[in-house]
Amino acid sequence: MTVSTTRRGRRTAAGPTQSVLAEVTQVRHLTPHMVRITVRSEDLFDFPYAGGDHWFRLFLPRPGQDRPRIPVTEDWYSEMLAMPGEQRPILRNYTVRRFRPALGEIDIDLVRHGDTGPATRWAGRARVGDLIGLLDQGVKYQPLEHCQWRLFLGDESALPAIGSIVEGMTDETVARVLVEVPTPDDIQDLAIPPGADVRVTWLPRSGTAAGPGDLLRAAAREVEHPDGRPYVWIAGESSMVTDLRRHFVERGIPKDDICFSGYWRKDGPTYDD
Repeated sequence: MTVSTTRRGRRTAAGPTQSVLAEVTQVRHLTPHMVRITVRSEDLFDFPYAGGDHWFRLFLPRPGQDRPRIPVTEDWYSEMLAMPGEQRPILRNYTVRRFRPALGEIDIDLVRHGDTGPATRWAGRARVGDLIGLLDQGVKYQPLEHCQWRLFLGDESALPAIGSIVEGMTDETVARVLVEVPTPDDIQDLAIPPGADVRVTWLPRSGTAAGPGDLLRAAAREVEHPDGRPYVWIAGESSMVTDLRRHFVERGIPKDDICFSGYWRKDGPTYDD
């Protein structure tokens, strides 16, 4: 997925970071449209994981390469653009689903939608021993102290980030979560802290005439609002994110209390472009 819009992002690493090579150690198909790929590297023992929606640049090899050619300088983007096209790595953005520092392992959950783009194609064919590149980019999710509860809205592309955020909540957290997924079989179990007041509503599109984001647009207008000021986090298809941000601003929620990211565009060829 490609992040096209973001709000209140920040870096979490101390000083410049460099891309690292990591090896695939496990591939698990979680649901019909989600695969979990675990990668490991000696360089990940010191990964500055900050929880929440911590994201990174993912470098994939070009066809015919056994590993991606990753940039090695702080000016990584210019370095990458200077590479010959046939050697330049495929670049996408993803969220850390889980991090195990003692093992130097990261779980990456990727949406599968056939062979329509390079990232979903790789996710469907990934094997233990494959090599990819990672570059830490920090977190966007930063709940504000003056907000008494949290509202999360996202489609399947945002589910890895939502899962990470929800499972990292404290027992006192009050949150409402709306997740749109392709089918009921794509619903996942989230490890909600037992003392937290977190209510998750799943919105499967199958069996409806709804397009991507339509169910979230409708549900956002009906969701219960607990007492107090909310912190709103929205991610997924870009037009849906824009519409919902506008909706909540019109409801009187300050713009600074809304974190939003457009991960993909439904009018584009694929999630990956």
